[in-house]
Amino acid sequence: MTAEEDPTAPTAAPQSLSEVDHELAMISRRLTRNERRATRTGDTAATVQPKRLLLSCMKNEGATVLEWVAYHRVIGFDHFLIYTNDCEDGTDLIWKRLDQMGLASFQDNAAKRRLGRHKPQVRGLIRAMTHPAYTSAEWVMMLDADEFLNIHAGAGRVDDLLAQNRDADCFMINWRLFGSSGVQDFAPGFVTEQFLHGADPERVSRSHALAPKSIFRPDRFSKPNIHRPANPVGGGERVYATASGQTIPRSWGAVSRHGNYSHAQINHYSVQSMDMLLLKFARGFAVERQMESPQDYLEARDFNHCRDESVLRHRAEVRAEYDRLLADPVLARLQAVAMAWRQKKLAEALAQPELSAMKAALLAAQATLGAAGETADAA
Repeated sequence: MTAEEDPTAPTAAPQSLSEVDHELAMISRRLTRNERRATRTGDTAATVQPKRLLLSCMKNEGATVLEWVAYHRVIGFDHFLIYTNDCEDGTDLIWKRLDQMGLASFQDNAAKRRLGRHKPQVRGLIRAMTHPAYTSAEWVMMLDADEFLNIHAGAGRVDDLLAQNRDADCFMINWRLFGSSGVQDFAPGFVTEQFLHGADPERVSRSHALAPKSIFRPDRFSKPNIHRPANPVGGGERVYATASGQTIPRSWGAVSRHGNYSHAQINHYSVQSMDMLLLKFARGFAVERQMESPQDYLEARDFNHCRDESVLRHRAEVRAEYDRLLADPVLARLQAVAMAWRQKKLAEALAQPELSAMKAALLAAQATLGAAGETADAA
């Protein structure tokens, strides 16, 4: 069997972006053949009815997304509904393979027809509203690929969070912004193990630092949103709760006033290394608004006030689940290709004088912010 027939066979890492494209094209053809064969034999996956569904929209997250999958499977999510658009690194193929394995429902999120005027995340939300995995789920949460639900209650599982208020229709869990931890360059490895310093809510704007993400009953609301669901079905009253189970109004201010990290938090790794911040701005944002410059973004989010390793309580189980996923040769090869794409994309970007100068400016700002944090901690 040739490499063309079996693109998942061990080969050297792609040496250029054109080689990445070629290898992804071969794997894509292989996955398409798998789908056609399954359709012919009637061996397609049964319709899923998730209990705990994780919804997301992604683009070019293939180098690290399997950590995100493994972690959230360990804490209790039993299915993923994923929308991708315009991926260059094979993120879409990773999710297509997970779909074939029965672990996810993968959907294309291209800008078509009337939805073309919306940003990708909004398009995904609109499409999700009628997807069977969403409409049949008991609970749904929308998280980005840089967000990890970190539950402190009980054994740290989704059910431990939901047990805090059995009457709740929606739990709103506060962000904890994690900074760069002084990391400058992108390196392979778990995000949750590399970035261990986060925000102290008393030292940043509370409304910004404690923005919520929600886990909610989809049958109680007619519209999912990025942070909170909207439009209660039938116009009835709904029960909103913090992670501790305390009932609160739906308002953003109430979430900020009552929010804390005692029972759960969303670890939001929005900065990571300076390399990743450069790629984020080069790619563009999935929502409507973005910062004026990378420096502004860094100053607003690179908070390293407190060391917080609580997400690592599941480390052994996450590593075991991650290894189980990588035992699939298709996923293993796709992740390797995605890693090569990211490293080559970075090299390509940093070869441009203006981006190289931008990284130098970011490193200077990072050093200043780090020194300020160390001074505050010493005091």
